Amino acid sequence: MNLADYIYKDGDRYFFDTENYTDETAIKLSLDYEDGDRIIWKVDGKRYSGILREVGANNTLFTLEKVLPIE
Repeated sequence: MNLADYIYKDGDRYFFDTENYTDETAIKLSLDYEDGDRIIWKVDGKRYSGILREVGANNTLFTLEKVLPIE
């Protein structure tokens, strides 16, 4: 599963929203994520990793800290 569909950048901050809103349809990831989990995703052929920090209720919105490219 490509988590990039659930990650967006606002300024210098990255966010991981486990609900993807496309064409007025919300698709929620069926996997559970918690504060402190490390995730890896791929964008434009490059892999990145980051640590989740919960900012939303019910484990649906996180900021990503320590975002680094993986070589």
